[in-house]
Amino acid sequence: MSEQKDHITELQTEIARLKSELEKSRERERNMDETRRAMLFMLEDLERSQESLSRAKNEWEATFDGISDPLFVHDRDLKIVRANRAYATAAGMDIKEITGKPYYEIFPKMEKPFKICLKALELREEEEEEEEEFSYPIANRIFKVRFYPIKDVNGGYLYSIHILEDITEAKRASEKIQEAEARYHLLFEQSPAGVVIYDPKTLLPIEFNDQMCNQLGYSREEFSRLPIPAYEAVETPEEIKEHADKVLREGQDTFERRHKTKAGDIRNVLISVKLINLSGKVLLYCIIRDITEIKMAEEMLQRTHRRLSTLYNIDRSISHSLDLNEILKDGLSMTLKTLEIEGGAVTLIDPDGKTMTIRIHKGLSEEFVNIVRHVNIDEGISGRAIAGRKPVILNVSEYPTERLAPFIIKEGFQTLASTPLISAGKVFGAVTLVTDKIKTFPPEEIELLTSIGIQLGTAVQNALLYQSMMISEERYRGLVETSADAIVSVNDAREIVQWNESASKVFGYSKDEIMGKLIDTIVPEEYQDRHIKGFKRYIETGEGKIIGKTAELKGLRKDGFIVHVELSLSVLRAGESYIFTGIIRDLTERKRVEQESIQQQKLATMGHLISGITHEIKNPLNIISGNVQILNMEEQDTEKKKIYGIVLQQVDRSVKIIDNLLGFARRREYEIKDIDINNLIESTIRLVEYEMKLENIIFIRDFKKDLPLIKGDADQLAQVFLNLINNARDSMNEKQKRIRSGKLKAEGWKGEIKITAKKTDNMIEINFADTGLGIPEDKAANVFKPFFTTKAEGKGTGLGLSIAKDIIGKHGGKIELENKAGEGVKFIIMLSC
Repeated sequence: MSEQKDHITELQTEIARLKSELEKSRERERNMDETRRAMLFMLEDLERSQESLSRAKNEWEATFDGISDPLFVHDRDLKIVRANRAYATAAGMDIKEITGKPYYEIFPKMEKPFKICLKALELREEEEEEEEEFSYPIANRIFKVRFYPIKDVNGGYLYSIHILEDITEAKRASEKIQEAEARYHLLFEQSPAGVVIYDPKTLLPIEFNDQMCNQLGYSREEFSRLPIPAYEAVETPEEIKEHADKVLREGQDTFERRHKTKAGDIRNVLISVKLINLSGKVLLYCIIRDITEIKMAEEMLQRTHRRLSTLYNIDRSISHSLDLNEILKDGLSMTLKTLEIEGGAVTLIDPDGKTMTIRIHKGLSEEFVNIVRHVNIDEGISGRAIAGRKPVILNVSEYPTERLAPFIIKEGFQTLASTPLISAGKVFGAVTLVTDKIKTFPPEEIELLTSIGIQLGTAVQNALLYQSMMISEERYRGLVETSADAIVSVNDAREIVQWNESASKVFGYSKDEIMGKLIDTIVPEEYQDRHIKGFKRYIETGEGKIIGKTAELKGLRKDGFIVHVELSLSVLRAGESYIFTGIIRDLTERKRVEQESIQQQKLATMGHLISGITHEIKNPLNIISGNVQILNMEEQDTEKKKIYGIVLQQVDRSVKIIDNLLGFARRREYEIKDIDINNLIESTIRLVEYEMKLENIIFIRDFKKDLPLIKGDADQLAQVFLNLINNARDSMNEKQKRIRSGKLKAEGWKGEIKITAKKTDNMIEINFADTGLGIPEDKAANVFKPFFTTKAEGKGTGLGLSIAKDIIGKHGGKIELENKAGEGVKFIIMLSC
């Protein structure tokens, strides 16, 4: 117990010392203050009573353990006497395990103690409070160790108190601040731009780098005394002050200015200024970059851009338009704008090659233009440019043509420039520019004039070619679109590239439907393989069976109907490609009419033949029948009567066959419908009009409008009309053959078929009049008889007009002939309406 008291006494002494030392520690160690107060309370309590001392001890221990930083106390042997919970946690051990062990083996683990402990053991003079830093790599942390020695009454060393403060984050933040400051100074001093910190009140530099001095040509000492107005070349001091106030209000700004160097040179600068606060003082932080060379480069680029833009716009105009006046107008306007010149004109060489004419002008008086509109090709500055094939620049005093010089002077022109319009080595004219100022043209502008001349020369050439092509194309398109025959063109990929209106009528496809599709679309399936092989063979070998020839073929309509056509095929080679063009004539209607005509002629011939021979056949049969009947009546022999009966049956059968045949030949079933006679005549004419036009035969139509409809068989009547037209055609062709067509054409003669249709009383009268040879008077009366013909042997059957008369008769009408031998015939048809 006495030992404990002694120990307490000793502890009281230590606490008194500790109290004295802790009172000297830093104010920021609040936890330590609490500890000191607790120790004081404990001392006071110990003085009062043992019980109070015990309570104070507990409070002290609680405060000791409550300190958040690791804390421990060691003795002279460097062994831990007391440690708080934070220290045990950092060491990863229980407090009981820690007590009595050397601290440098626990935490932090080291080969030897802290230097400050070794100094204390050696009883060397030292401050009562010392600090030491150490790194703890295992936890990647940095600690600051505070050392508080506890001494006895004689000043001898007893214990040491260590507080370990984790300063890792503070240390790292400090390092980053130092690094940032180093970078800032590096950037500040080595910046390629001038950097200056100004006082916004005095406008004097507070801090600046060497580059700023170099930009203006001053020494650091000289520049340090210069306010901004001393080297500002544009703004007044008042304006500079206003600008500085604006930055103070808004916080930052970026702008361009001009500075004057010590040598007097003017430099363009770009200034970025920002408001900063250093130690409570507001300053202007400026980065000043010399952009003089950049501005010069920009100006050069702008000039280059203007030139390229002019060339581009002229090129675009050429690409988007082939109107010569529009191209020249745009080209002249762009040239004047780019070169900043008031006026000019574009002159083109006339077709005679000896003169030239102003086509477009701008900024020139009409009076002056009228005087110089037409000049010789060797006159004026434009004549010199054309002759030399290069730009010409001269002053008015050097103007080469005396005749024109007075007018140039009167207009007040001082400088003139002209460049030739050239394309593919050919000169088409010149662009001439005039200004009332003395102007020099630098090399880049002369180069621009040369380029403009080439571009506009190309435009002129293209426009002239286009105009020529358009004239040819219009002629060609007119022929194609008005052609009665279908005209179809395909490329070497068999794609349709041309399709006229007549092709649409023949095949049923509109132009929009068929363009770009394969020509196979209108080729019947049975001919597809042969068609494709023939196409490929021509592409590969240049050999084609029907190229340059006319052939009858079959085509396929949109509705699947097969049409008979006559094809004339030609081919055009364009470089490595081919264009195949076919002229296609629809033979379907003609074939049908021809077949019906042939059939009708055959039937008519058969009818007449049967009518002629029925009497020759039926009379003997009647005689045979009568005699056999008599014999049969008189015969008693049964077998013979059977034979007579068989003979009579066969005779009756033969008579019926003949009667049936005669009835068939005479019978024709009609399809009676309402007929517009004008439309029927017109459709019949279209079957042969194109061919007859080539034979120098034309139709003259005289159809009265609004004729009433008639009842009849359209096919039969069309057969009559076509027969009359073909007879007239044959007659007029024979006339041309006999009299020589060349002579007739020279006299202006044309074969004419005049067809009229009109209403007469209750009849429709249709006349077919031609200018052929007519019919000899001695033969005119027989023209309607079967097998009678005025044509040469082998040219006709003599049945056409007899069939026509029969058809008209069955329609309740009549047909008559008016004949003028050597001049032509006129057939008059009357039909009921």
